[in-house]
Amino acid sequence: MNRHGDPHEFPDPTERDLEDGFEAVMESIERLTSQEIDNLKRQAESAEFGYATYALGLKLLELGERDQGEHWLGVAAGHGVEGAQRALDERAADDAAAREADQVEASRSTTSSAGVTRSHAASDQARVGGSDVRDRGAGTATAPRSVGGVVLPASHASLARGVRPSAPGTIFALALTGGITVGPADGRQILFGRNRPDVHVCLGADDVRVSRHHGTLIHSGGQWRVRNTGRMPIRIADRLLFPDEEPVVLQAGYTSIFVRGTRDHLLEVFVTGSGYEQPVARHDAATVDPTTWRLDPDERLVLVVLGQRYLLHEPHPQPLSWQQTADNLAELQPGAGWTRKRVERLVGGVRNRLVQAGVSGLTREEIGEPVGNTLNHNLIQEMLMSTTLVPRDLALIDAA
Repeated sequence: MNRHGDPHEFPDPTERDLEDGFEAVMESIERLTSQEIDNLKRQAESAEFGYATYALGLKLLELGERDQGEHWLGVAAGHGVEGAQRALDERAADDAAAREADQVEASRSTTSSAGVTRSHAASDQARVGGSDVRDRGAGTATAPRSVGGVVLPASHASLARGVRPSAPGTIFALALTGGITVGPADGRQILFGRNRPDVHVCLGADDVRVSRHHGTLIHSGGQWRVRNTGRMPIRIADRLLFPDEEPVVLQAGYTSIFVRGTRDHLLEVFVTGSGYEQPVARHDAATVDPTTWRLDPDERLVLVVLGQRYLLHEPHPQPLSWQQTADNLAELQPGAGWTRKRVERLVGGVRNRLVQAGVSGLTREEIGEPVGNTLNHNLIQEMLMSTTLVPRDLALIDAA
């Protein structure tokens, strides 16, 4: 029971809290105006001193500002303040108990029509091809194990814009329905999938191709990893993660994870690294131009002809073959001596320069056999992404 007579609002400070100055900080918080509380928010975010953020979180909870209160308790927990994590755990337990009570009430309200419900469920199961045995069996939903942390509301800004200052190794996971942020601890797991009562982050709630428990974010060995426990592949950056494959390590910073159903469902993940600082808006700063690659006139013309399908925005484009490129050039510049070998030599020279500059995906050793058009495809993609080649370069073909 706390000093306000409510056993669940927030826990009493421990003796250790009092010895470390908690009482003095709490008394000073009580005397603050709303403007001073706003100032302390900014101070806590920049300095992240543990007990001040702990006191601020408790004060905001008392004022009814749950999201802000849990936010600052999370910062305090990241600095090892025992009482902060305990407060978050108790709130999570209360939420789980409330969800369980809601489920019991819903079950009671549908008991009279159980036979109809079972027949509908059997029909639905037949239509989607049977029960989803990967995600704990059909018809069962148990609240996921509490991992503490702070719940992120659905209105939370995209994690691509950065996250608030947090202890290194803190993970943020966010979907359209909301998310969660927790600190690092070996064995800690965050579940995501379709069944809201059974996971920490719900995505694809209306999409039966998304598994009830489609994946897990796991902390082990000082790193966060993602494991696929569903039926459909998970796309992470430029690779696919299939069910039962080894978990993939999540690097510090922002990662977009896509779960494929009848459409793609985005799970944003951000892992804070050492020395991370939230990006600062630079609205008035000059725009930095992209780094383009130097090409001589012949190299540019050859690459435009080779990659003209890309510049024309054709669906699923592929580079022309060496012979097709040489034939096109011979028509554009009769008597210029365009041959397959010359084309291959010029393109190979450009590719080698980019390899020396650190561009990947441009050597046979990286790609492996059979190579096919992959090297030229990757080269043209680099030309486009760096804006070295742009659609208006097609004018070179018309002018030649």
